[in-house]
Amino acid sequence: MNRLRLVFLIFIAFFEPIYSLFAQFNCLPNNSNFTFSPTPLSQNKFINWDKFPEFSLPFKIVYNGPRFNDQNQQPLKHGFSHLSSYSGPDSATLPIKNRALIYYGVAFIFPRPQPWQTIRSPWGNDLADYRNKWRGEFAAYAYHFMDTRGSRSPAADMLILDIERHWEGEFEFASDISILGIKNDPQVPKQYSQLSDSQFIERYKRDMLKLYAYPLEYMKSDGLLSKFNSFSSYGDVPIRFQGLNIEANQWADWTTNPARLSYLMKDTLTSNLGGQFYNQMDFLCPSVYVQAEYGANPKAKGGNYLSNLLFQIESNLAWSKKDNIPFVWLRYEDFSLPYPRWVKPFQAEALAIFPFMAGSKGAILWEDSFESIDNTNFTTYEYYINGLYKLSNYKSFFEGNYELVKENNARDLFTNQLPVWRGVVKDDKILVAAQNPYAADNETINLTIKHKGWSNTIALKGKEVFLCSFNYQQITANEPRIESQKIEILNNPLVENNLNIKFELAEKQLVAIKLYDTSGKLFFEEKFLGNIGENTFNKPVLNLPKGIFILKIETNKGIIFRKIAN
Repeated sequence: MNRLRLVFLIFIAFFEPIYSLFAQFNCLPNNSNFTFSPTPLSQNKFINWDKFPEFSLPFKIVYNGPRFNDQNQQPLKHGFSHLSSYSGPDSATLPIKNRALIYYGVAFIFPRPQPWQTIRSPWGNDLADYRNKWRGEFAAYAYHFMDTRGSRSPAADMLILDIERHWEGEFEFASDISILGIKNDPQVPKQYSQLSDSQFIERYKRDMLKLYAYPLEYMKSDGLLSKFNSFSSYGDVPIRFQGLNIEANQWADWTTNPARLSYLMKDTLTSNLGGQFYNQMDFLCPSVYVQAEYGANPKAKGGNYLSNLLFQIESNLAWSKKDNIPFVWLRYEDFSLPYPRWVKPFQAEALAIFPFMAGSKGAILWEDSFESIDNTNFTTYEYYINGLYKLSNYKSFFEGNYELVKENNARDLFTNQLPVWRGVVKDDKILVAAQNPYAADNETINLTIKHKGWSNTIALKGKEVFLCSFNYQQITANEPRIESQKIEILNNPLVENNLNIKFELAEKQLVAIKLYDTSGKLFFEEKFLGNIGENTFNKPVLNLPKGIFILKIETNKGIIFRKIAN
């Protein structure tokens, strides 16, 4: 550090207000020497797992990406807990606890398509055909694994249905218009098409909910799910994807008003969260796909990707205590863009970190199995894996009891296009993740982050993901201060590490003298019995390094803070 900068920091240290005494804490080291180096863009159809140290995370993270003839179950050694795409010896060696089955095409039957498939109608469907289809496909899935080959169904920890065959839009009127769009279709029985529009819409929603609940109900009753531990359905959550509609309602309305709930997630009698479909879900799978290419419109669309991600997770956590395990995709969902539509590296890293900072208990890294992977570079996957690895250095924050910090709600972050930060507090430390998705590439901003009595100022560089932990000392929170108390610090900066102070007391009492560095680390503590009137305290502080320190004097009247240089 040059001398001019040091003088400036000392000036700030002595003249900034007392409430910011513990701002500018230093990051705590994460004890990792790994440096990420992405695979060159010229190397296709390859993910270099071996470049990463082996690591784990305390979440259910499903790998659905390409395996490229992986013989060693590499994802399970690098942050993932489950596989849903298989390679090499998986059929014989993959434990049931590490298997996840994504069941595609639940509503599709070939060559005899039903109205559920063709027009998303809940009426006129041959459920016997569906039952035969489900039984046959489960027997086929069972053939994938040696331990269930020849049986009626496979064994896996997680089953996620992929249904996606109902009409529902971002706005309620959009849902209603889509539903009315099939009213005069010849596949709709006359007894329904002759209803009034409002009656047709209500009957559609009620009957579609019943149809959505049927697959799991039947599969359970038929014994097809006896070898699974938990169940969900892709995208079927209380607050479905809202796109740019997030601004339409305040956060309190999104998280408390039953009118915002998907009709598939409602109890038909009370219109509250519940019902025969929701009640079968053990965990929820919102979609946090990135909608738009960043460069196309970073302010209106691309830059909002992160607050949109947080909204999809946090709005549903506000409604439901069920575990939140979102689907993540490393491609833009905008199919008008040229293939392969990879998200930006900084977005891939954020997609690996922020779901867990928002409260998710897992993630599903999905890949479209119908997309060609020929001559495609998969370095974007390595940025995601690197994000998981960074988070793994702080995995203890997510074990046992911890507190999530969400000082700004996702709706307001989206609307006001603000830099994003989330925190996790555990014991005496706080983990902070932050990003400014609206920044220019070379732009740096200082972001002040606060929680209860703790605060800090961090530097966000461009669109980089900031991830670091700090000591979480709430010494500035909810403590009575006696800043008017007469106190004199002799020799500030200190001379030969001697702490020499004078102060007055109105009565005889126990006094605690403490000295912290700016990261919150306690360097010195001593308690003694103070006398009425003037008191002198003169003690050497052994092994005190050079720098700025916080002096804290605790009496029965309150707290005194002062800054000291050494």
